[in-house]
Formats: sequence, structure tokens, C-alpha cells
Amino acid sequence: MPRVGTTQKSEEALEEAITALLPTEKSPLFKVAHSHFSQFGKLLRGRTAWAVSEAVTLSPACAQNWAVSIELMHNASLVHDDICDRDEHRRHHSTVFSSFGTPLAICFGDWLVARSFEAAYRATSQAPSAEASAAVPLLASSMINLSEGQAAEFTGKPILTWEAYDQVVAKKTIPLILTSITGPL
Repeated sequence: MPRVGTTQKSEEALEEAITALLPTEKSPLFKVAHSHFSQFGKLLRGRTAWAVSEAVTLSPACAQNWAVSIELMHNASLVHDDICDRDEHRRHHSTVFSSFGTPLAICFGDWLVARSFEAAYRATSQAPSAEASAAVPLLASSMINLSEGQAAEFTGKPILTWEAYDQVVAKKTIPLILTSITGPL
């Protein structure tokens, strides 16, 4: 487990790295992105990725890029989930969907996916091992599983039991948490 100082440092660095990637004022996604990231949440997946990366002695740049990649993918899944569920609030804040509409929410979610793969590529290109490139398909597989878990809510049987609910949530939650851990390994 990382020390408190390390955790706080990685959280601040994650927030700064994500903020640095956000669209400029010239972009039609500027307001959307800055609204969404006006609150970062717990950054659990990114902080986990950072801690595992440090534990296996990856470079700070590699650790940061992998953590950013995971967080951007997670946020893409949240934006898309809010569209699917028609959620108007997340983290006590209006969702992209409710503030900007479905088309911009879809575009922003897709933008986050693209940026996620960009960060994953940067992470793997800075890793010392030739095997590092396997992390990018791992991220893709994670998003495939997450998307299938999300789709199961809308194509499967009605979720009428806690067991069925747990299965759907596990498919939507576990893939990125595992990728936070297995990517650096």
C-alpha cells in the first residue's frame, strides 16, 4: 500500500495530467470536458494503477500515463452510462448528458476513449519491456467487457434479484479495476 504522501502526490499529479489533456477553448468539447472534470471523484482506478506501477518500479512517466489512461477510460464509461441510464447527476454535479445533451455526451465519451488509448500508448512506449505493448490490447479487452456488461442491462432479462444486479455491476466494474492492476504487471 502506498504511503499517504505518495497517494496524495499521485492524485494531484493525475488531476494535473488529465487537466492538461483537456480540449482548448477552440474545441467544441471545451465546456463539456471542463464541466465533467470540475470534480474528479476518487480516482480509485488511476491511483491503483499508479501504485502498482510504482510497486513494479515502472518509470514515473509510465506510471502516470497508465493511470491517466485508466482514469480516462473509466470516465468515458461513466459518461456513456449516464446516457444509457438517463442520469442527471453524478458526484452531486450535473452529468454531461443532462447539461449538454446526448450528442455531445457521446462525442465526449468517444473523445475520452481515444485519449485513453493515446495515454496507454505513451505508457507502453516508455516501459522497459518489449512485452509492454500487451497492455494496450488489455485495455481494449477491458472496455469490450465493460461495454458488454453495460449492454446486458438493456438486452438481458430484467434485473429483478440482487444476484442478477451483482452480475451486471461486476461486469461493469471489475474490468477496469483489474486492468489497473494487470496493465503494469
